[in-house]
Formats: sequence, C-alpha cells, structure tokens
Amino acid sequence: KKVMRIAILGISHETNTFSVTPATFEEFEKKEIKRRDEIIRHFEKSNYTIAGYIQASKELNFELVPLMYANTGPIGTITKDAYEKLSSEMFAMLKNEGPWDGVLIANHGAAVSEEYPDMDAEFTNTVRKIVGKDTPVGITFDMHANISKETVKNTDICIVWRTCPHLDAKPRAFKCASLLVKAIKKEIVPTQFIEAPPMLVNI
Repeated sequence: KKVMRIAILGISHETNTFSVTPATFEEFEKKEIKRRDEIIRHFEKSNYTIAGYIQASKELNFELVPLMYANTGPIGTITKDAYEKLSSEMFAMLKNEGPWDGVLIANHGAAVSEEYPDMDAEFTNTVRKIVGKDTPVGITFDMHANISKETVKNTDICIVWRTCPHLDAKPRAFKCASLLVKAIKKEIVPTQFIEAPPMLVNI
C-alpha cells in the first residue's frame, strides 16, 4: 500500500509595515532558516504549527517531507530580494521533488513584501500552480493573520489558531493535517468561503 507523501514549507512573518527595520534575507538568516530534517529536529518537541504536522504524520501514517521553513521577528516589510531568495529555493524543492499527495504550509498569515502586499496569497498561488488543482493544500495560520479571498481560493483547507496567548498552534495544525489526509483519501471534499466585511477590529 502506497504511503502518502506530504510536503511542508513556509515563510512565516508578521509584518509591521510601520517598522523601519526591513525584513531582509539576513534578518531571516539571523532568526531562522531551516531545511530538510533540521525542521523536524527543531520543531518536533515544540508547541508550534509544524509540531502538529509532525504529530499527524506519526498518528495518521503519512510520509512528511520537510522542504524549507523561514521565520523572523515581527519587523518591517519583507524585501523583494528576501522573498525571491527564500521562495525560489522552496518552490524549486516543491517542483523537483514531486509529485505530492498533499502540501502543508506553515505561514503566519500577515506577511507583506515590497512586491506583494498580500504575500501569503502570492505564496499559496505559486504552490497551487506547482502542484496543480487536484493536489490538496492545507495551511495553518496565526490568529492575527489577514486572510484574503485569494488565499482561501488557493488552498483547500485553511485552519486558524484560536487562542491568545497562542497555546493551540499544535492541535490546530494537527486538525489541518488530519483534514488534508481525509481530502487525499477522498473521504471529504473541503469547501471554503470567506466574506470580509469592511470593518476594523481592535484586537
């Protein structure tokens, strides 16, 4: 029986567009750029999104293929150079190492780059172009994410943390992965819709 292969990748950034410190490639390097098994070793015992994906792979018996993950603190806008360097490396891995049964993304959900005001939509759009319309894509967001219609359109499963302080990242990611597995097995057909009324909510 064929074991499902599911890729993990992500650029996680809570962009503060008022900050004068740009999120350069060097800022990501200083904080966190992890590749391959480094991702598993770093997050396995954590309470973060990726830990939930790892737990799901063990309990639901699929092969989790860690590609690349990048993160830096909540500083300014991601530079064009940083996004290009990070995403092009990740997307080359995704393209060259397929085909995939599914993809799990670990983004924050509030990223802005110099080129893309909705970086997460751009990121998920490229993932969708690489894997095609029939490969289920799941994403787990921080509850402070700015979730757009484009991101919802580009993914099959979009799960958001619910608590602040953020204590439920791991179980929410497990939920995302478990729904992805059901979608791959054709046990469910995930359907998403988002309506964004014109209002600001004070957090």
